[in-house]
Amino acid sequence: MTLKGSSGLDDLDGVIGCGPQGIRKQLGIPNSHLSTNGGVMPLPVVLRESVDRELLAYCQWRMPWSMPGKEILAHHWQGEEIILQRQHPKPNSPDEWVGISIAKFRYQESRGDWSLHWCDKDQAWHQFDVLLGAGTITRLVVALERDPTGVFWGKFPSLG
Repeated sequence: MTLKGSSGLDDLDGVIGCGPQGIRKQLGIPNSHLSTNGGVMPLPVVLRESVDRELLAYCQWRMPWSMPGKEILAHHWQGEEIILQRQHPKPNSPDEWVGISIAKFRYQESRGDWSLHWCDKDQAWHQFDVLLGAGTITRLVVALERDPTGVFWGKFPSLG
């Protein structure tokens, strides 16, 4: 899948859905904020599917699946949370894949928004304090990609 409007990190907002040339338009996803249904029921199916499409597009943009047997970025649901993992085949068993957790998106039903979490070396999750109460998956994915602290991708911003 080729994402129109992608010229690098500066254009990431458009790539994942904030701009009119973004992935939301290409996938037919309405450009709206994610919100709760007001009850104690699980996430509505429409919301879950919308989030799935947006994260799938981001994963394919970040690590294209065009090279079979190499590393990919994928997400899976655990209840109302989404785990983003970097996955690759085991060195001695290429048919088995292993994953390294990169990020967790947690839906806060009481607030009607999402929070972003990072995983430490002991597999403990911590809220990404730089962007509290971001609200939408789109804003959180932008923060994840920019990673100003280096907790997700292991890189740090330039000091210049």
